[in-house]
Amino acid sequence: MKTNGTLVNAFMAIACFFVSVSASAQADYVFKNPSLESGQNLKVNAVYRFPSVKTGVDALVKITNMTGGFTMTNIDRTADGFGDAFQPEYRVPAILGSGYVEFLITFVQAGTNNVAIQSKVNTTALDIDGATGGAGNLLKLYEFNMIDMGTGLIDYNTVGKALAITTQGTAYTATNTTGVMVGSSVDTAQDIRYTVLGTNVSSITYRVGSNNLIGSSTPRYASLYFQRMNYSFSTLPIRDLQNFKATKKSASVELGWDLVANTTIETIIVEKAVSANKFNSIGEMWVEKDPRTVSIKFMDNHFSGTSYYRLKVINTNGFIEYSNVIVIRSEEQKTNVLKVYPSLITSSATVSVNASKTQSTQLQVVDMFGRVISKQTIHLTEGNNNISYSKPASVQAGNYVMAISVDEKIQSQKVILQ
Repeated sequence: MKTNGTLVNAFMAIACFFVSVSASAQADYVFKNPSLESGQNLKVNAVYRFPSVKTGVDALVKITNMTGGFTMTNIDRTADGFGDAFQPEYRVPAILGSGYVEFLITFVQAGTNNVAIQSKVNTTALDIDGATGGAGNLLKLYEFNMIDMGTGLIDYNTVGKALAITTQGTAYTATNTTGVMVGSSVDTAQDIRYTVLGTNVSSITYRVGSNNLIGSSTPRYASLYFQRMNYSFSTLPIRDLQNFKATKKSASVELGWDLVANTTIETIIVEKAVSANKFNSIGEMWVEKDPRTVSIKFMDNHFSGTSYYRLKVINTNGFIEYSNVIVIRSEEQKTNVLKVYPSLITSSATVSVNASKTQSTQLQVVDMFGRVISKQTIHLTEGNNNISYSKPASVQAGNYVMAISVDEKIQSQKVILQ
């Protein structure tokens, strides 16, 4: 996380970003104007009150732990980044190794210490990157964030290469793997953020830290933004949307999906892109409530090459969600399609993929909650490659997605592990 840069209006500077990935520009919970309630400022056990984070709700933030010689310098930095986010600033000591600062965020009724359970809390940890230093900038620092609501699901860019995601109980940790600083202020790139969605939440354990292999002291800060953000390659399902699929038919593509009975979805916008991240609307429909499950079809009659499709779903309360992305390729490009056989994997399978040049990449297996359950680095040569995949013994049986980035394009296939 950066500690320098020009103060910008984040919602103006990255307006286009929020239109495509966020439910709205306004945070669900706003963290501003903290006051010290008890304890010694910026020390372990200090408690701060953030007033009116939501109507009738305050947040008490307690510094519960500091390890590895880390120290706090600001409970909520507002000079850069997002004014509505919780942005603690800390200092990494001039020693090799890792450490962290841990916070307990508790929601209470305004002006009291009475716990106020929140029916839905969405949080996104932003800008989990790194830094370089030492002779020739060969040494690196790797940041990490942990969020634990005692419940919830995780969402992130499942084919990204900058974060390693781990789960322990209900705690989700994202650790930077590149040691590269991204942007000049709080960066919102998909590969260096992740989102945790929780229900019936009273408190959140939030840990920020880094593994310092540079050996010099440096200030860093984190940004926890209370809003759901969406990801181009996410496997989180939309509750009322089922069986989203696409079929190529000559020079057109037929999209189809089912809506559950009495759906709360109000509007569906069909979006298309010729690259993975530049989507445009190609159709819009309004949904009428129906006591039955309803099947809907949409025809794209302007298919001419590789195309990416997704659905932008707007609920009756204005909340926006995005479906998974489906890739349809033209006939001449089908040689590059990932093929896994058998797709019902008992112990091992063969992964076949075509590459236009020699390259290294990662083969990932992702569960239906967006968690990477296995990954392996593979080296591809020009032409057809056949890779052996062995199912980890600890993986539970179920439906998964196998994904790989080849020639700067994402390829994926659903598989079943037994």
